[in-house]
Amino acid sequence: MNPSRSVLAYQAALRLEAALRFGALTVSRYSAVMVDVASMVLFAADLERTADFYRLLGIALAPERHASDPEHDDGPAHAATELGPVHFAVYEGPAGTSPGFRTAGSTFAGFYVDSLDDAVAAVAGLGSPVLVAHEVRPWGCRAIVTDPDGRAVEVNQRNHCG
Repeated sequence: MNPSRSVLAYQAALRLEAALRFGALTVSRYSAVMVDVASMVLFAADLERTADFYRLLGIALAPERHASDPEHDDGPAHAATELGPVHFAVYEGPAGTSPGFRTAGSTFAGFYVDSLDDAVAAVAGLGSPVLVAHEVRPWGCRAIVTDPDGRAVEVNQRNHCG
């Protein structure tokens, strides 16, 4: 039997109170508590090319189309998957200009892969520029590449460099 919303809300409030009390979390009047990331939605000039880029990183994007109502299957075509609790989707959109790497308005997502070298070689084979070559970081090794729409993407591998 699933707990009711009120029970879940009460349990969440208790966890929040404990985190605040023991210093694991600080909240000011200017901040809010983020519970989970729900989705990451990208817009691409070429849906298939961008979806293929992310597939080469091991993200199992599948074609989707949501109904605008229960009797139609007429929503926009896109590619999507679940990455843990995060819904990851790529929709087609008009071509635009991506902000430069590490400039105002820019972001970059990071993904762990099984093989950093294989993943970087695969996306480079698609024509994606490498912005930051293979480097050692505290969490493992990484490289930063560019997806087909100019977004920087961090490719990470745990326990790769020692």
